[in-house]
Amino acid sequence: MKVSRPTNQSLPVMYETLSFPLNVYAKLLQLDGKPVDYLHFGLFETADEDVYSAQQRSTDLIFDHLPKAPASILEVGMGLGTLQKILLEKGYRAQGITPDRPQYEIARHKLGDSATIHCTGFETFRTEVRFDTIISQESAQYIDILELLPKVNSLLKPGGRFILLDEVCLHSDEPGNEALHNPRHIKFLACALGMELRYEQDLALRARYSMNYLAQRLTRYREIILRDLEIGEEQLRELETAMARYISRYRDGGYGYTLMVFGKAGKDVPHVGYFSAEGLAGLQELSPPRAKQRLTSLWHWKNREKRLKAIACWQKGRLKSYSEGTLRDILYFGQFQSAMQIGKAFSTEAQSAAADTKLDQIFQQRFIGYGAPCLLAYGCFKPDTADQAHPLYDSAGRLSKLRWRRAKKMPMLRYKIRTLDEDDVVLVDTLWQRMADHSGDMILGVRDWDYLRRRYLEYPGKGYILLKLLRRLNAQAVAVVVLKEEVSCCQLVDFIGAPKNLPAGLQAARRYAASRGLDEVHTLASDMVSALLKAAPATSREAQCWIPAGRDGPTPAEINGKWWLMPGDWSE
Repeated sequence: MKVSRPTNQSLPVMYETLSFPLNVYAKLLQLDGKPVDYLHFGLFETADEDVYSAQQRSTDLIFDHLPKAPASILEVGMGLGTLQKILLEKGYRAQGITPDRPQYEIARHKLGDSATIHCTGFETFRTEVRFDTIISQESAQYIDILELLPKVNSLLKPGGRFILLDEVCLHSDEPGNEALHNPRHIKFLACALGMELRYEQDLALRARYSMNYLAQRLTRYREIILRDLEIGEEQLRELETAMARYISRYRDGGYGYTLMVFGKAGKDVPHVGYFSAEGLAGLQELSPPRAKQRLTSLWHWKNREKRLKAIACWQKGRLKSYSEGTLRDILYFGQFQSAMQIGKAFSTEAQSAAADTKLDQIFQQRFIGYGAPCLLAYGCFKPDTADQAHPLYDSAGRLSKLRWRRAKKMPMLRYKIRTLDEDDVVLVDTLWQRMADHSGDMILGVRDWDYLRRRYLEYPGKGYILLKLLRRLNAQAVAVVVLKEEVSCCQLVDFIGAPKNLPAGLQAARRYAASRGLDEVHTLASDMVSALLKAAPATSREAQCWIPAGRDGPTPAEINGKWWLMPGDWSE
């Protein structure tokens, strides 16, 4: 559908108030003699086509998928207000949102006081109105997908449609958060919310020339930009680097540009989103009876420093299923990264295994893998799924339960054992550094003083015994071991020190067990830890669990057998 160009022109001077880099984009259009009506990508027919015609073609495409006026429309991320003006002129009952005050002021100047526009983020937008259509044109990439789609779904009328036109990340092979959403994740979550994909169009070959256009004009007008916009040389170089990366990612197929149109199925649809402390009462109803009492204290303990990540599914306002994980700082072959410790998952008895898996998959897509906050996941998966294909994870090694008899009731000849004090900060960090120095060929959770304090000293409920192992001759610290007393045995929970000293740490645990009249010491160890403990033959060795490897991150072949995991690496 061909849409006429807006009839008014906004004041050029207002564009200089835009935040960086939008002010640069607007200035480049102005210097090139083009109308500054849009700041979004254009859809080019040829590489040298007029940029405004290409931008207008993007607007035409949106109108091809709109219902007839006077349908109610919400534009999320309304930019400079040009599309909003066209919608109103054509008789639509349109509203617009932008969180950016300068864009809001420009749009208000263009539309007048009678238009309904909101200067707020979509996440905080509140209204009783339900819309026939919601449009997101290059704004979805700035909104968390678990905030975006559930909110869109709640604001649409039954049978309404969601038009998403945006850049997307088709694949990522680097650690760290990716700026763009993956279309596969968008479609999966939309489906889980009861939304149906009705139309999809790949526009990458036509949209990618937009960034080339901007990069070429920036080279041409570079000195004017530096002078007129009062931005620094370093800031502009960073923009040029970002542009070059985008152009490269479009060229190698990592980035794309897509149009997706979704339809809302009906009224009784599930809601999937982030879980907060306000929902703990509902979570207690799903948890096993014996876990109810400690659930709240453990939840808040995990959530300190915002390390707990939890999502849930509600139906008719009632919690139906829940999935969580805890962020863990790790050394990944000597480099600092983040991992996700896969935690508890609850559901009602009526929930099917397929529904539970769907929520877990949403959790994995949001948090784990290349382009996500956590490079990889770890956990303790029971062996009943080890011999069959797991729907979400492959195996990256084993966890074995090892047992040793207690040692004789006599002092160690080379070492002395003392209780760790809260003043031993430097001692712990020194031992951690010795451990970290050997992490080049392993995946190792950070075990510095801050972690030790958070994980063991501040843990609610069960007490841990923290011991330091010192050389008798010079009192030099060799290791820290963390133990937990049980009915007739002692668990070796954790170890900090050079890996070669792990057998000495085990011996200290066995001596402690003897001093307390306990029969044995046991631990749960990954393959790497088990190999170091072979010097002290265990009385029993049983394969207990397997370690998961997500399918959007490093392959099992890259990480199999490389994890250093002990019981302290995961919590209840």
